[in-house]
Amino acid sequence: MAKNTVSNIAFFSGLTLLVYGLYAYFSQQAKLLKNFSYNIIGGSINNISTDNLSVNLNINFVNKSAIEVSVLSFNLNFYMNGIACGTLLPVQPFVIAANSSSTIPITVNIDPSVISGNIIDIVTASSNLNNLLFVVQGTATIRSSFIVAKLPINYQTSYNELMSS
Repeated sequence: MAKNTVSNIAFFSGLTLLVYGLYAYFSQQAKLLKNFSYNIIGGSINNISTDNLSVNLNINFVNKSAIEVSVLSFNLNFYMNGIACGTLLPVQPFVIAANSSSTIPITVNIDPSVISGNIIDIVTASSNLNNLLFVVQGTATIRSSFIVAKLPINYQTSYNELMSS
């Protein structure tokens, strides 16, 4: 009888340690997912028309976690000089290996009429172009195995910085 009791205690102690170890590991990975970093490393104008400005942006994502991460989707708002102006075209989900980075191209359509009449006003007024401030705000939904997190994205750059990178 005493042998059964000792075996049960040993079994439940081992099980408790295993569960705690898994909990601690996945808690740490969830924290690392939230430390996921990003940076816009370049951009180019894809297409200009009188009612649309299509911009390609290259975003470098860095996975600081010891496990592979999938970026499932984005919910981003784009602003020029504080005015909401852009929409993100759909992005296919992508995977970033453990402890590595990946550069992902995205395309944004900007409505120039909300900024200054039309795109011709923006392109021809070089002084306006030099002073343009771009802000990107929103979230990226990321997943690693069964851990899903929303990564806040807040990025600000000027036109000159964006085109020179």
